[in-house]
Formats: sequence, structure tokens, C-alpha cells
Amino acid sequence: MKTSALLFPIVSMILFAFTGISQENPPFKISKKISRYFCFVPSGDVVRNKKTVSVQSFYMQKTEISNQQYTEFLNALKANNEVDKLKIAAIDTNQWVSEFGKTGLNYATHYHNHMAYANYPVVNISKAGAELYCAWLTEKMNKEYPQLQIIVRLPVEAEWFRACNPTNNDFPYSMSGYYLRESNGSYLFNFRQLGEANIYFDSTSNSFQLKNVSDIQINALPAKDVTAPVSSYFPSKLGFHNLNGNVSEFIEEGFAMGGSWKSAGYDIRNESRIKTTSASTGVGFRPVFTVIQKK
Repeated sequence: MKTSALLFPIVSMILFAFTGISQENPPFKISKKISRYFCFVPSGDVVRNKKTVSVQSFYMQKTEISNQQYTEFLNALKANNEVDKLKIAAIDTNQWVSEFGKTGLNYATHYHNHMAYANYPVVNISKAGAELYCAWLTEKMNKEYPQLQIIVRLPVEAEWFRACNPTNNDFPYSMSGYYLRESNGSYLFNFRQLGEANIYFDSTSNSFQLKNVSDIQINALPAKDVTAPVSSYFPSKLGFHNLNGNVSEFIEEGFAMGGSWKSAGYDIRNESRIKTTSASTGVGFRPVFTVIQKK
């Protein structure tokens, strides 16, 4: 099941009236309105590679950054004539053609410009561009609310896992489960569905195999829209949409996490990651923010 709704500009959301999302209270007071768009992730431990890492509480945006939100940022850079930053933050629309040839032309023309895609995740931006967005939003939020010292940034890997799996159970997906579908057969995530017809049993190796990828046109664009709106599918228990699939998301360490619409089901697990800082049709981001102290 999918739902979609345009997000309001983030910087207009902060009004101070207490709300809580977990047993641990947020470190400062926020309005119920901002809690519609950000999730509070309580402090806790994350176990990775048999090591326990302590993660302090933080807020993370419920959805990936949308085209609409990123365009607001680009327009601000243009208005301030920040030419150097614009070059870094620019959307590389040609990635659609580079990855998919002529079939990607329509996306190159419309995906980042047409209002129909306003609430779809921004892609084809670099990690450096995502970091500039976070720096811009940090400045905006602190100017509007000088009584707080807020830092907006990309999550680190431990925070990513904490947001995906706050119970620290051995679940592969952020929906706290082991499956890609609901009991009624509906998909829980946006990913490349290779189909049962393309899987066969190889008696020689005594294992299931995927038929030749060239036969199923692994690099072809699907007939439907590639990404889904940022608020699509059911949210996780903490309230996040699309932590798995849709678009992989940049983290601080130089990886993109969670797989994308181009990934097979196994490759959209919480721990799925690719080493990249470059623009791609399958990579976007969502920021976290923390409050260091009250000024």
C-alpha cells in the first residue's frame, strides 16, 4: 500500500510544545507538527561485527529528501549567488542517460523538474551535495531558532542501524521482520522484483539459481516509475519510510545504505551498503539532526 503527500519546508516546522516518541524523552521540546516529519531515535546500543557501539539519541527525517526540498535548497544558493556551492550541489540529470541510454531520456528531462515528481526522492546528487544541503539547513534552523544550537548532518553507520533496528534483534529489514511482503502478498518495499519465473533449481550444485541476467534485462528501466514517493509504503515501528529500497542513502563514512529500486530483495537489507560518494540514479539521502546545547 502506498501513500504520498508533499512535505512542508523543514525550517517552518519548529514550534515548541512538548511531544515524545519513545520512553526516552527528546532532549528538547518540539511541536506535534515537527513530529509528523521527523522521528526521535532514542539512545541505545548497536551490535556490529560482535562489537557494541553506544549511540546517543537523535532525530532523523521520516523520509528521503524529496526533489521539492532539494530544489528549495538550490534556489537559495542561486539567490545568494553561491556559484561554487551550486557546482558541487548540482543535480547530474545525465546519469539517467549514462546508466540507461535512450530509455533514460524522459527521466533526465522530467524527473527533477516536473511537479509530478516533487515528492519523489532526489537522486543524482553527490555526497558533497548532500552535505551542503545539511549545512544550509543547519544555518537556516539556527537563524530561526537562536535559543538552540542545532546540527543537521548525514547519519553515521551506527545511527543508521539504530534507526533501522531499535530493538537490536536480528531482523534484516527495518519493518522488524524477515520478509519482503505482507501476508496478503503486497510488497513492503520498492526494489527490483526479479520474479519467481527467473529462479530455478540447479541439481548439479543442489541450490537455487537466477537465470542469466542478460535474459531478464537487469539494466533496463521498468515500465512503471522507478522510484516511489518518499512517503510510500508502510512506515517502520519508529515511523520511517523506505529505509530499505527506493533509494540507497548516503552516510558519513562514504557508503550508501539500504539498497534501492535497482536492488534485488537480498540487497535492500539494513546492512546492505555500497561504497560511493558519487551521483547515481539509485542514491539519495535523509538528514539527522541533534541539539548540542541551548545557547
